[in-house]
Amino acid sequence: MRPSILRGSHVARQPLLATARSQWSNYSLKRLCRWNSSDNSSNNLDTASNNSSTSVSANPEKPFYITTPIFYVNGEPHIGHLFTLVLGDVMKRWQQLKGRQAFLSAGTDEHGIKVQREAEKRGISPSELCTENSELFRQLSIDANISHNVFIRTTDSNHQETVQHVFNKLRNSLPERLGLYKSSHQGWYCVTDECFYSEDVVRAGIDPQNGQPCQVNIETGNPVEWLTEDTWLFPLSQYKTRLLRWYDENPDWIMPRNRMAEVRQWVSSKLEDLSVTRPRARLSWGITDPGDDKQTIYVWIDALINYLTVTGYGSKWHTAKDDMGVWPADLQIIGKDILRFHAIYWPALLMALDLPLPKKLLCHGHWTLNDRKMSKSTGNVVDPFFAMCRWQVDPHRYCLARTANYDSDMNYGNQKIGLFYVKELQANLGNLLYRVTRPKANVRWSLREALESFRRGAFDKFIHHREPPRMFDRYVLLSNAFLKVDELFAGHMDMGNTQAALQSVQELLKQTNAFFSECAPWQLVKTDRQKSKVLLDWIIFNAGEALRVSSILLQPFMPEKATELLDELHVAKERRTLSWACKYKDDEYGADSLAQPSISALVKTEAMRNSKSETVETATCEGELDKQGQEHVQAAVDYGPRFRKWDTIFPPTLDTETTDKELRNALRDIIGGHINNKMYQMAELLRIEATMGEKNVSRLLKLDREIIDDRPLPAPETEKRVRPNRPNAKARKRILDKKIMAGDPTENPPKGKTISIKPWRKPELED
Repeated sequence: MRPSILRGSHVARQPLLATARSQWSNYSLKRLCRWNSSDNSSNNLDTASNNSSTSVSANPEKPFYITTPIFYVNGEPHIGHLFTLVLGDVMKRWQQLKGRQAFLSAGTDEHGIKVQREAEKRGISPSELCTENSELFRQLSIDANISHNVFIRTTDSNHQETVQHVFNKLRNSLPERLGLYKSSHQGWYCVTDECFYSEDVVRAGIDPQNGQPCQVNIETGNPVEWLTEDTWLFPLSQYKTRLLRWYDENPDWIMPRNRMAEVRQWVSSKLEDLSVTRPRARLSWGITDPGDDKQTIYVWIDALINYLTVTGYGSKWHTAKDDMGVWPADLQIIGKDILRFHAIYWPALLMALDLPLPKKLLCHGHWTLNDRKMSKSTGNVVDPFFAMCRWQVDPHRYCLARTANYDSDMNYGNQKIGLFYVKELQANLGNLLYRVTRPKANVRWSLREALESFRRGAFDKFIHHREPPRMFDRYVLLSNAFLKVDELFAGHMDMGNTQAALQSVQELLKQTNAFFSECAPWQLVKTDRQKSKVLLDWIIFNAGEALRVSSILLQPFMPEKATELLDELHVAKERRTLSWACKYKDDEYGADSLAQPSISALVKTEAMRNSKSETVETATCEGELDKQGQEHVQAAVDYGPRFRKWDTIFPPTLDTETTDKELRNALRDIIGGHINNKMYQMAELLRIEATMGEKNVSRLLKLDREIIDDRPLPAPETEKRVRPNRPNAKARKRILDKKIMAGDPTENPPKGKTISIKPWRKPELED
C-alpha cells in the first residue's frame, strides 16, 4: 500500500500531491513522508515520541536530559553564559517540538579558592558572595526565558550529600588501584584554573595581573605556582585503556569531531593520576572529605557531580540496576575551556562508579567582541542584560543561535546582530507576515479563502499545466526550499547546528518573498477579480504555508515571537508541533477577513495621519469596525506613518554606529538594480535605518539621488539645470563606484524640476 504524504489528507488533494511528487523527484520521498498517517506521534509538547530521528535512550519513557555547565560565581554573568543557556533551552524546546519530554538543568558552581579570595577582597563571607552572584545567574535565566527544570547550587545540602556519597564509594567500594588513594602530590598549580598542570605545558611568562615574570600555562596564559601537599588521588591513569576504547567505539561522542582528536592526544600522552582534594588549611570554602576532615574536595569533582545530583543519585537511586530517572544525560553543552574535565575526568569517574556515560558532548568556542578577546580588564565585555534590553529577548536569542559556531570562536558585534535583526527578522519574516495578513489598502485577499480553495482542489491546474510559466518557475524554487527544510532542518538540530538550521528556514522565507514579488498579487486584484481569484488564492496559500511552517520551526529559538506569529495566522495550539511543520498538513488556519480593518478604514486612517485632525471614531465608514479592527486602526494612529505589521512584532531598534564604507555598501544594495518590489525596497530602507540610524538616512538618500544622476560637478549657485534621464541599473553601478572613489556625494534636484544648485560641501555623519 502506498503511504500517504499527509495524515488525514483530503481526497481532493491527491492529484495535486501526485503531481508535486513527480516534480520533486530529486528529493527523498521518505523524508517528505516522515510524518505519515501511520505514526503515533502526539501533539502534546510534554508527551514522549518514538518517531524522533535523533538517537534516544533505551527507555522510551526517559525524558531527553540536557545539561549546561554550572557557572562560577566569582564574577558576574557575561554573554558566553547567556549563549550556553540559550543553546540548552533551544535544544530542550526542540525535543518538545518533536513530541518528547525533555529535562534541562542549569545552576551555579560556588566552591573553590577563587570564590574564597574574591570574598576576602570584598570583605564579605563566601556565602554572601555566592548568594549575590547566584541570584544574578538565576535572574539571567529568567529574563532570557530559559525553561530549565532545575537550577542547582553546589552549596545546596542535597548536592553536598551526593558528593560525599560518591567519595565514600570511590574510596571504599572499588578494587585496589581503581579507587582513591592517599599520597604526596607535587606539581604546577594554577589558582585561576584550579587545577595542576604537567611540566610540558608550563613556560616562563608574565603575570597578566601585575606584569611580573612568572611561570604560566601555555594553554591559558594563566600563572602557575609549584605546590607540594598531601592529598587524595584518583587513579586516572588506570582508566586510560577504557577511555581510548570508548573514544574508538563512539567517534561522534564529541561534537564537533575535531575536538575528539585533542582529547585522544591528551589521554595518550599526558594522562596522570588526578588530585581530588585540597588541604583544608589552604582551601576552607568547599565540601569536606567525609573520610578525612583535613581535606576539602576538589572543586571540579564537586562541580561535575551536579549532573548526578539533579537526577536523584545517592538518594533516589544508587546503581545502574535501579531506575535512574533521567540519567544518562543525552546532551551535555560545554565550552572548549572545560572540554578536558568533561571528556576525560568525567567519563573516568562514571566508569569507576559503574554508571552509563553521557551520550553526547556539544563543545562550543569562546566569544570575542569585534574580533578581540573579551576581557574585563580592558572593558571589552558584553553585558547580557543590556543586550537583551536593547534587542529584545527573542530576537537576541535568535541572533545568538544564528551565530553559533563550534569549529572556532564566535564574534559578537552589534552591527552583525543588527543585520540579522533587520534583514532576517524584519525584512524577511516580518515583511512576509505583513504581506500575507495585512495587504495594502487598495488590494484585498484572504488567507482563509485561499485555504478553502485548496481544500476544493482548485489549484490542481496550476501544477498540471505549469501555468503561468513565469510564476511556476518561481514556484518550483519555493517547493524545493520546502523540501530542503524538511530534509535538513531536523538533522541540523539533532547535531546542535543551530546556525545551519536557521539558514534553511531563512532560505525558505527568502524564496517565498521572491515568489510573492514575482507573482505580484497586488496587480492581479486590479484585473478581472472573477478570473484571477483562484490564481490569487494559490499565491496567498503558498506564502501562508511557508509562513506557518517557518513559525513552527522557529518556536525553540523565539518562543514568544513565534507564538505571536502563529496566533496571527490563527494556527490551532495543538497543531504547532514538528509533525505539522510540513506543507499541505494543516488547512484549517487563517484569520477571517472580518478580523482585519476594512479597506475604507485603512484609507481613512492614512488620511488621519496626514491631517492629524480626526479621531479614531470617525475612521469607520461602510459599517462599524469590530473590536480587533478598532485596535489595529488605533495602533496605526498612535504609531504614525511608519506603522507596519513587522514594526509591532519586530520594532525598530536603537541606532548603531557605522562607517562611510558600510554606508556605501548599504547604498549599493538599494540601487543595485536587483530589488524591484516596492515592498522589499521599503524593507531594505528599514534595514538601513535600523543598522545605521535614522540620522544618517537623509544623507543616504541625498547620495542615492546624486549617484543616479550622471552629471558633471555642480555649477555655480546662479546656474540652473534640468535633471537628465535616469540611467539603467548597470550604468548606475558604474557611476556609483566612480563617485564614491571621488568622494563627491552632492545633492540633486527632483526629477523634472529646476532649482538653484548650491556649492557642494562634503556631508558628515551625525553622532
